[in-house]
Amino acid sequence: IAMATMGATAAHAADDIYFGAGVGATHFNGLNKIEGVNVGEEDAAAANAFVGYNFNEYFGSELGYQYTGRGNTDGNRYESQGATLSGIARLPMNDIFSVFAEGGAYFNHVNGNGQSDNGTSPLAGLGLTAKLSDLIDLQARYAGTDLALPTERGTAVSTAITSGIQRRFEAARISEITAEAAQVM
Repeated sequence: IAMATMGATAAHAADDIYFGAGVGATHFNGLNKIEGVNVGEEDAAAANAFVGYNFNEYFGSELGYQYTGRGNTDGNRYESQGATLSGIARLPMNDIFSVFAEGGAYFNHVNGNGQSDNGTSPLAGLGLTAKLSDLIDLQARYAGTDLALPTERGTAVSTAITSGIQRRFEAARISEITAEAAQVM
């Protein structure tokens, strides 16, 4: 699944927690090429939401939700959605921009051709992040995965591109706020 979304920037410190969301487009490559399918709609809207943790300036991990949209095969809907778990490797280019690679798993639920299936697919992607402020980033992400159609007739590859925003929180500051709140109680 290819997606653009909000992500971590070059100026991220270690021990950094973030969350974000994005919207964009999906392309289901292969829906109109499955044996027995005459017409396939391969383009759809996509959305995602995630929470992440930066171990340091270069490495982090994310847990998220991804909706890859709704295509169709001969008028039958085809869609997938599910959880994502990824490792993020980031390379700062300067104080504003960083590039990153993502690798992980997409734990998906797929509906297609009148059937339904759950599965796990590899997830891989690339992206670019721009720092808008000390706490807000803008990110574009392209990610892809193989999705098995719930039928004997073939498979489709899903790519999504989304863009979105991310908000960072320093874990040390969250601990301070939590301790202060506990003292008040």
